[in-house]
Amino acid sequence: METPISPEGSRREGVEAFPITLADGNRWGLALPSPRLRPDVVEGHDALGRPTRTVRLLTEFGYPLEIRRLINDVRSACDRGEAKGQYEALILLAAALITRAHDVDPSTAAALLEMDIADLPGFVEAVLSVVSGPLPANSQPARKGEVDG
Repeated sequence: METPISPEGSRREGVEAFPITLADGNRWGLALPSPRLRPDVVEGHDALGRPTRTVRLLTEFGYPLEIRRLINDVRSACDRGEAKGQYEALILLAAALITRAHDVDPSTAAALLEMDIADLPGFVEAVLSVVSGPLPANSQPARKGEVDG
């Protein structure tokens, strides 16, 4: 018999997460932004006027490219004003935030996102606040072993 997946047992080391209760009644985590390293190529000229390229390493605070793309998809859907597209983009983003914080497959993450329509406004607020800050009052990021924050 297969052991059910738990939030605590599936947490990824080193990924801070905002705790949120999902469809199974457990407190799962939505991955929070983290420090990122990004190379930056700066073009210039040397003392003799020859073109040069210097690679710098920038430190940023954010998400990996795949999550940044999903955040942009949510923004684009909001700009278009189509409710169905907005919800689909938001669910894809939330599933990606769950799979970044937990070692679960996308179908498990999607199943965890089933909710009553009445819960949708609070869920939307939680996901958007996680990716755009600030976090809701009195919240603490969850770390492995601290799922309830």
